[in-house]
Amino acid sequence: MKVMISGWALLFLPCASSFLAPSTLAITNKKDATVLNEKSSPTVLEAEGGMSRRDALFKTAGLLSLGLAMGSSRGLISLPRAGAETLPGGITYDVLEKGNGPIPQVGELAAIRFTGAYKDNVFDDLYKTKEPLYFRVGGNTLLKGIEEAVKVMKVGDRWKLTIPGELAFGAKGRSASPGKPRIPPMAPVEYDLTLVALPGRETEVIDLDSFDENAPASDDSDPNKGLRF
Repeated sequence: MKVMISGWALLFLPCASSFLAPSTLAITNKKDATVLNEKSSPTVLEAEGGMSRRDALFKTAGLLSLGLAMGSSRGLISLPRAGAETLPGGITYDVLEKGNGPIPQVGELAAIRFTGAYKDNVFDDLYKTKEPLYFRVGGNTLLKGIEEAVKVMKVGDRWKLTIPGELAFGAKGRSASPGKPRIPPMAPVEYDLTLVALPGRETEVIDLDSFDENAPASDDSDPNKGLRF
């Protein structure tokens, strides 16, 4: 027997997290998020701004068990381009790939990939990482320009952004670091941004017949325990 369960429904299954794929799970508290990589991404403004699928799984599994959970580098040109669309705040973008998925709502968990560059010098590249960056939409944990763009993108969209300085690194700019350029105060930056997924909206198909009924049981063992249909 196969059962289809949406990501939102999983929040009501107390023990489902013990065997479901992490793509169905979401962090419910910003404090529970962890950094995606050991090396901090310049685009992530707070240590709580990114999380991996693995961390999302284990963090949410812990909450549920307590019953508490309800590419290649590329440089881009620095000036606005003829024909580019404009968002509030002066962000300009070209559509590289058009998606047909849903638009995120504030508070949802979103997965993104991106390359960030200043004058052809790449300072951030999440197309090379094993996993995308997971963050809470509207949580103000990423550059403001990225946050604003994601709010109006569809899943599957890939945009070429030029973000003005006030929505990027602001009046402070960014100091140079090993392998990453200095970004002057109020300097515009360029991003190649993809909205990969909204994990909470994905649907998982669970084949209950695949569980071995004769397998030795652990202390809290019934694989169907906690499921209510």
